Amino acid sequence: MSACTNRSDEAVAPSHKSTAPSCTHSSMVFYASIVCALLFGMPHRAISRPVSYPGGWTIMQKNNVNHSLHIHYSPTAYYSIGYIGMYSRTMPSWQGAQLNYLVKRWNTRHSQANIYLKSGLGVMAQRNPRVSGFSGIAVDWETRRYFASYDNRLDTIGATLHVEHDTRLGIAPYLGSYGDWHTWLMVTVHYDSHAPPKLTPLIRVFKSGYLLECGLTPDGDVLVNSIIRL
Repeated sequence: MSACTNRSDEAVAPSHKSTAPSCTHSSMVFYASIVCALLFGMPHRAISRPVSYPGGWTIMQKNNVNHSLHIHYSPTAYYSIGYIGMYSRTMPSWQGAQLNYLVKRWNTRHSQANIYLKSGLGVMAQRNPRVSGFSGIAVDWETRRYFASYDNRLDTIGATLHVEHDTRLGIAPYLGSYGDWHTWLMVTVHYDSHAPPKLTPLIRVFKSGYLLECGLTPDGDVLVNSIIRL
């Protein structure tokens, strides 16, 4: 059993008396240190990840190569569902519903890694509107100092396929405490099957349930992303 459990797991765990010996002080300190590191040491992932805590709402806005608004609700700690609207320079605007699912999470004392599946179904705004869908995978790993992620997306529009890839690396110039303003220096590479790769250096700042990212590409395109966790 994992040393750290999701809130949903704790809610359904029955209480039983046990004849087993109690945990030693050192064991309890070890488990407590893991929980503190996950809850307080890496709060930005709790904001930016596609699945929130049970009952949580999240508003995600992206304005870079693609422009999107994603509002989702998490009934449990394992999946979220909500509205997504997108506009791309290379494709018509699109509106629909998106489902995010947490496939696997690895927690250690100093790091966390996640795998998510994302899928959506909606209508593409054209002269003749067409139903289309997408699917993708998102993977991330981080410590308090370093961050790495990769996600992709495959859009299907009839017999046409459109693929996007995003890779991101980041480093924290300082380690703040819980409740402080946190800063990450990052670089992201976006590859679109209909456009050349684009590299964007950016800065991420966040506090509590608010996150903002700003960047500028070598071509002069501005990147502005924001997330609000309710």
